[in-house]
Amino acid sequence: MVVYPAPGLSVRDPVKKDLLPDAGREVSEHDQYWNRRIADGDVVTQPPTAVRTVPGANNGSSDE
Repeated sequence: MVVYPAPGLSVRDPVKKDLLPDAGREVSEHDQYWNRRIADGDVVTQPPTAVRTVPGANNGSSDE
């Protein structure tokens, strides 16, 4: 299975000793470490959707 860090989180890969890339990484679906990270919400199995900003759009701030 492929796991991706949950939005806003950095998750360390205990085997490769680096951070899980935003593009995801193939891991064993039987690995207890990754299953626990999924259960805790630290990683997800679906690629996170990118938040798109539109130039010139009101981002919730007012200029009053």
